[in-house]
Amino acid sequence: MSDGLNELIQRLSQSSRNSNNQELSERFKRVNTYLLGLDEIRIFIADSVNYGHQSSSVNILRNLIRLGCTAKFTLVLYARNITILIKA
Repeated sequence: MSDGLNELIQRLSQSSRNSNNQELSERFKRVNTYLLGLDEIRIFIADSVNYGHQSSSVNILRNLIRLGCTAKFTLVLYARNITILIKA
């Protein structure tokens, strides 16, 4: 490729990256503003044969805390019967 074409591709790529970074930053600000306005967040933790559902729910909780959410968290646990919850 010619130097002019390579330069054009680099300029377009850099421009796109800058635009995407700015847009991503704005999205994070909007999400943070939304989270700070919440009084309560409920997270449903379902019973399952393996632990994927539970770990996903806990990771959502952790990430909300990392994002600065100060709302009260209510965890809703679901199990087929009470003995399953007690064993956990």
